[in-house]
Amino acid sequence: PMPPARAAATAPSARPAAAAPAPAPQARRVEAPAPEQKPAPAASAAEPPPGEDVPSAMPDDHTGSAQEIFDQAPAAALVQAPVAADSAGEVSAALAAADWNALQRALGPSGMLRELCLHCEWAGFADDTLTLRLANTHHHLLEMNAGATTRLSELLSERAGRPLRARIEIGAIENETPAQLHEAERRAKHAAAVEALESDPFVCEVIERFDARFVEESVKPL
Repeated sequence: PMPPARAAATAPSARPAAAAPAPAPQARRVEAPAPEQKPAPAASAAEPPPGEDVPSAMPDDHTGSAQEIFDQAPAAALVQAPVAADSAGEVSAALAAADWNALQRALGPSGMLRELCLHCEWAGFADDTLTLRLANTHHHLLEMNAGATTRLSELLSERAGRPLRARIEIGAIENETPAQLHEAERRAKHAAAVEALESDPFVCEVIERFDARFVEESVKPL
């Protein structure tokens, strides 16, 4: 056995203790600066508070003075005055001439009242009352038009510009009614159109070449 002193001399020396690990760097907490708060703009006196509906100004709002409105009012009346004067003049002329056909055109009735007027004839005018006569064959037009004389009186007064009345009696027609006059005019125009086509060279050539036939009922005057 070796001596203790030599053994101690040959024994490996003890290893130095490992260095302690460096402490990990601590994360620095960086706080973002708070956003700068700007003061809210003061509400304009013209802006309405939230939630309150304020109607916008209409394009036709008039901001003029009362004097301007008063000065403009007579202008509109002057524009419409000639129309009323012309209508009254036509009615007065037709009444003076006892021309019911011209009078009903000046009145311009519509609907069933127009159909009734077309089948009436002039029977007289006295004491601001117009009397018309309706044929027996068309008496149903008066029965179907309840209040027709009232509406005709109102229309007559409106066009004449003065209070007038209308009455309708049933009887035999002595003269031509507007409906009969219109039918006579239609037949005259149709006959003239047929005559013009029959004498047209092109139409005559077509008829001769193709042995065609001229159908007068198909002709419609312009």
